[in-house]
Amino acid sequence: MLDMEKKIKIRVLSIREEYFDICSDALPTQKDECNNIYTMFAINFEIDKERSLLKATLWTNLFLPSKEDIPIVSYSFSYTLHIDPIQTLFSKVEGNQIDIKLPTDMASVILTDMYAAARALLSVKLSGTILNDYYLPFDGAAQLIENIRANQ
Repeated sequence: MLDMEKKIKIRVLSIREEYFDICSDALPTQKDECNNIYTMFAINFEIDKERSLLKATLWTNLFLPSKEDIPIVSYSFSYTLHIDPIQTLFSKVEGNQIDIKLPTDMASVILTDMYAAARALLSVKLSGTILNDYYLPFDGAAQLIENIRANQ
């Protein structure tokens, strides 16, 4: 459990794989091609206000510049977090529609943890392939956090 500055308590309830796919036809054929892989991320947040839950799903897609329109790997997993008080995440509530805004320190903690988990979980999935020693870039979480903040 983590206590944030404003006494927000976060507890991980589950880490669950949602999706995994390798496009065998798009995989690099030479090891040196793996150096050109770039990564795209997407994240989705869902709130269950009655149970004080935040589900964060992180999508990771790996691409080669020569095959930009086809992800060579697609992977997603979710964190389900119990957050107390959950209302601290609400920026606007209208009926069943809830707009959320994660406090900066909370977003950094959650996204850094999810990025590190993605690196570890994805490396297991890639073992036995030409990508067996590919890892998500070091300090990629900082870029992910910056992109999320820019879009909030």
